[in-house]
Amino acid sequence: MKARKFVMSVALGLGFAATLLVPLTLAGASLAGCCMGGGGAALAGLVVTVTDGPGGARICDATVTARDGSFSQVLLALASRPDCVYSGAYDRPGTYSIEVVSGTRMKTVENVRVTTSGACDVVDTRHLTIALDP
Repeated sequence: MKARKFVMSVALGLGFAATLLVPLTLAGASLAGCCMGGGGAALAGLVVTVTDGPGGARICDATVTARDGSFSQVLLALASRPDCVYSGAYDRPGTYSIEVVSGTRMKTVENVRVTTSGACDVVDTRHLTIALDP
């Protein structure tokens, strides 16, 4: 019997995820469908850009927190990206309250819905731009 590889995405906490390639041997079974789609990578439910007022410069040193019920997560600032975005809520649909704090400025956006679609319930990433009052 031939061993197959199975792609598994594992949430490690604090917004980090890992993709594992696990050998799997099954007698008389085959792997198909959702477990093989998407390359096994976790998808961000939220990608947030923070600006200095409407149409202003991007703010790269904010703290962006997403809350849905008892779930709370500080979104990761993607330092490797020059466009200065914050991401999180990986593979997690829900209705979020997004709080942005930068220096003495704060803004909260309520009822941000992250949904899923398709037979595999893939997270539909919500892209938001939140403008802080100057």
